[in-house]
Amino acid sequence: MKKFIVTILIFTTTLPYSLNAQQISSKSYNNEYIHEDFKGNNTKFKIVTSNDNYFILDQGDYLLSRNNNETEYAIIVDNSKISDFVLKTGIKIGPSENKKASLGIILKSQIDGKGAVIFEINKQGEYRVKQLVGNVYQALSSDKNKGWVKSSLINGIDKKNLVEIRSEKNIYEVYTNGKYL
Repeated sequence: MKKFIVTILIFTTTLPYSLNAQQISSKSYNNEYIHEDFKGNNTKFKIVTSNDNYFILDQGDYLLSRNNNETEYAIIVDNSKISDFVLKTGIKIGPSENKKASLGIILKSQIDGKGAVIFEINKQGEYRVKQLVGNVYQALSSDKNKGWVKSSLINGIDKKNLVEIRSEKNIYEVYTNGKYL
């Protein structure tokens, strides 16, 4: 019944976007806009303890436990508008009785909450990329299985996934565990 997430990073912008693959160099991006190591009390991510949500800092990790299996929950980090970037983070999904448990990274969320790009992984070693348009999600990664795609590059339960997402001129590349996804 619980879903665990180690970290989520979110960038905000109001630009339109599309998903394509090409070589985007990470060497061009050396300005740091968000750095979070979850070791201090000044985290940009909220700490919550309620019946539905338990979000805490735990030995350098941001631990999220959700008891509500019926709804999704997004944590939005306030940040400047960034259009081109390289995001590097580690995420890990813990054991859960919820067969649909997943976690992800929200990119380029619009201020009004009516648009975003989301990269997610689940317990079955699958990933998906979806786009929020208005109040509706559209799968971008596949037309089948609600957008979920099986990949040997996605580590399973209780194993960290190193994720690097590169965005340049609204073109995205996703790398997991050092390999192009």
